[in-house]
Amino acid sequence: MIEQLESRVLLSAWATFSSDPGGSSAAALELGSLSGIRRYTDSLSTNDRADYLKFSVANRGNINITLTGLRGNIDVQLFNSNNQLLATSDNGGTRAERISRFINNGSYFIRIYPGKGFKSSAYRIALQADLNWGKVGTGNNQKDVSLVFANDSSQAINRKKETWVLIHGWEAPGRPIALTRLADSVDRNSKSDQVLILDWSDAASTTNVFDAAMWAPAVAQWATDKLKSWGISSSKINLMGHSLGGLVADQMSSRINGGVNKIVALDPATDIPGTSFSGVDFSADSRYSLAFVGSNYATPSAAATADESFQMNVGPKDSLITHSNVVDLFASMVLSSTGKRPDAVSKLFDLDKLTPDASRPFAKNAFNGTYEGIVDGQLKGGAWWPSKLTYKNKAGKTVVVNA
Repeated sequence: MIEQLESRVLLSAWATFSSDPGGSSAAALELGSLSGIRRYTDSLSTNDRADYLKFSVANRGNINITLTGLRGNIDVQLFNSNNQLLATSDNGGTRAERISRFINNGSYFIRIYPGKGFKSSAYRIALQADLNWGKVGTGNNQKDVSLVFANDSSQAINRKKETWVLIHGWEAPGRPIALTRLADSVDRNSKSDQVLILDWSDAASTTNVFDAAMWAPAVAQWATDKLKSWGISSSKINLMGHSLGGLVADQMSSRINGGVNKIVALDPATDIPGTSFSGVDFSADSRYSLAFVGSNYATPSAAATADESFQMNVGPKDSLITHSNVVDLFASMVLSSTGKRPDAVSKLFDLDKLTPDASRPFAKNAFNGTYEGIVDGQLKGGAWWPSKLTYKNKAGKTVVVNA
């Protein structure tokens, strides 16, 4: 019944063009500025040379053009404002045509034209402009931000998929290696999810952490507005933040109506001297939250607000390298949990098991009154992997799990 209802809704979303598309770029039908999804129906006859459409986008992002419902061979092309060809989809017969690519802000043309052996046919064209890039700030003090696929795909955002948003911390020009490895591990953990990177490095790459932290609210607001514009429900949003990314994750979850599904905070740094941030609470605005602390650059009190929090031993506590090693070890745990024979430690932290309904063996706050346990790491092959997990069970007995 639900599938039938969704089908009716989709069919009703297809609109007709306001007028006939022109047969050249000069006579193209103007669709205006695109953001989100547009769906149209029209047709080509044997007398038509082509249908031309013109649109614009206000920001950089991914554009996905899909041509379906074909009864004849119709092809599609994308041009920039200078009539330079950017992409072509020319499958044979009545197969659907698809163009997916990154575009800058500006104006573009779509050419829908007869293919080989063409006969008159109706068509449906869907245009999805995700506008993955944007700016935060005002006037001359603006910073670039983006929310893009971790694998750099230009595919369309799918509002129905469970979505992971990975958030880096301070001083991250470009994408940190540890975060790239983590994104790959999360992507492999569930093929049905979509994994995005919130890149705020333009604001985070400052000479001091205070300046970077002050951008966290604006970045969080932009990201939550973007997720809302894509129609992704709060129950499908999962946040994973490292360092100041943990602060951004908390700021995001508090701005999303109903909170988010999951938060994973990796060595979260939220207690920044001189800032007005207070009241970080990972469990308050999520169905389940998990935190790991491995260096002196983290804020233990913030990590303690998660439903479960663990210490990590991955190097000297006063080292910035250790601060990143926390991400690397968790990436290895996620990666191992996806295999046919996950190690005994990693399988306890499989992403699918991080739910409030799962049966967890750990006694609450059994270590130092704060943590559920301690994860020891070992360096192998240039990456950190779990060696053992120590915790107390609910009967108060100390348990050591070797990886």
